[in-house]
Amino acid sequence: MSSEASHASPAGVNPDILWRVVGGEALLLDTISGNYFSLDPIATEIWMRLNKGDEPGQIAGAVSERYSIDAGRARGDIADLMNDLRDAGIWR
Repeated sequence: MSSEASHASPAGVNPDILWRVVGGEALLLDTISGNYFSLDPIATEIWMRLNKGDEPGQIAGAVSERYSIDAGRARGDIADLMNDLRDAGIWR
């Protein structure tokens, strides 16, 4: 699906996940279960930064500044996203 998938494992992505960004949204495929996921543009931005190795606190600061939202809300939203990714078996 994407050469990006081969670079995903070290950042905490389940190695069975293939992904790519299309039209500003991340599309993820679990090659074992066949489950397919898509992330909206802001979640995709967070996803890309997680895959680069950025820490959630760094990402929250950047998201807070870029979208003019409270830093606490950004931290909470990122934690929720990461929990959802873990629950779905996408992120370890």
